[in-house]
Amino acid sequence: MNDQMKIFYFYINENNEISSVKSEFQNLENNSVSKERLLYLIKKNQFNKLNHQLISLLKFDINIDSSEIKSFISNNLNNNYLESIKILDKIEFKCNFKLLRNFNSLFFLYKLKENSNKSSTRRITLNNKKQKTRRKNKLNM
Repeated sequence: MNDQMKIFYFYINENNEISSVKSEFQNLENNSVSKERLLYLIKKNQFNKLNHQLISLLKFDINIDSSEIKSFISNNLNNNYLESIKILDKIEFKCNFKLLRNFNSLFFLYKLKENSNKSSTRRITLNNKKQKTRRKNKLNM
């Protein structure tokens, strides 16, 4: 069964402010996203006019049964639906209730990459001129 999920890309500037947001829908295969697909999405969206670096990946998955829907509506359930992904691997969504599957989403947080001067090339110039030294002779008297 192929469902869709929404993916959000947040771009953070050097002042730690969100500078732009993009979103798109992706198809899920067996309620999961493969590692290869994740790597592709990370690489594809790391440029937003400037070079950005991924700092966090979050998964939002409402995992409740149809018997818990009443508690969910009255907000008595534990709301640990947002999970930080530390290791890039296959991400599975466990949403059992069909109505809430549309809320499954991934959040990619990118920060502006700082330019460092460490990667610059150092140039060395060679002088072929031979400098002659003169010796001063002092006469002792």
